[in-house]
Amino acid sequence: EILRLTGRNETNQSAEQLAAGIKVLTGAGLGLEDAMKAIRGIGRVATATGSEISDVANTSYQLMQNLKIASTDVAGTFEILAAAGKKGSFELKDMATLLPTVASSANALGVTGVKGAASLAAALQITRRGAGDASTAANNLVNLLQKIQSPDAVKNFRKFGVNIEQVTTDARAKGLNPLEETLKTI
Repeated sequence: EILRLTGRNETNQSAEQLAAGIKVLTGAGLGLEDAMKAIRGIGRVATATGSEISDVANTSYQLMQNLKIASTDVAGTFEILAAAGKKGSFELKDMATLLPTVASSANALGVTGVKGAASLAAALQITRRGAGDASTAANNLVNLLQKIQSPDAVKNFRKFGVNIEQVTTDARAKGLNPLEETLKTI
């Protein structure tokens, strides 16, 4: 299967590169069957963006683990991320490197699924406007996600009559984006 995927109309990646991507996924704890389902999309994204396949594979794993995206939906999720990258200045190549950290922090807030990934891509575009580079933008978003949930922030929000924990819980229960609902409330 790996040899078939090396073709020009498949991934245009070498067998060694695809195997390295699978190794990243399985080394992180993903089963071989799911890794094989995801590797075609990962290889195509790496080729299209000029990204390292290990970065794309790591991002794919984070999308699956932290945002609960199915291995079969990873390629479609990357299409959404690529579209966001083309519309803004936080490009897919940057996301392949920096999204794993953002996804981990977003998961703690309850951001999940393909829609959650899309909202993170949009948030990264917004934070990139006020940052000097993509790394700073990702760091700023991670800081925001972590501070919203910090004990001091929760306590301070309560002083203003906002139970921020309840906002995120209610958003998840209603199928709404917890990040967007939190920001609206704030």
